[in-house]
Amino acid sequence: MDGIREFFYWSASIASILIGLFVLAMFGLLFYLKRAADSGLRKLDFMSEQVRSAGRTWRNLAFTRFLIRTLRFIF
Repeated sequence: MDGIREFFYWSASIASILIGLFVLAMFGLLFYLKRAADSGLRKLDFMSEQVRSAGRTWRNLAFTRFLIRTLRFIF
């Protein structure tokens, strides 16, 4: 009788340890995914700022070319 009880105690201990390790692994994965998402968001924000800056530059360049052509046409 004691052998069966000891077997179930050992089984429950191992199961508890495995469940605890699984929970810790899930928290680690959640932390890793959050850091990866934050990093990706920073890169995306940086790239969108570059695109916005390039668009502004292109618009300014187009306006400048329009002014130069207009002045050439007038004079």
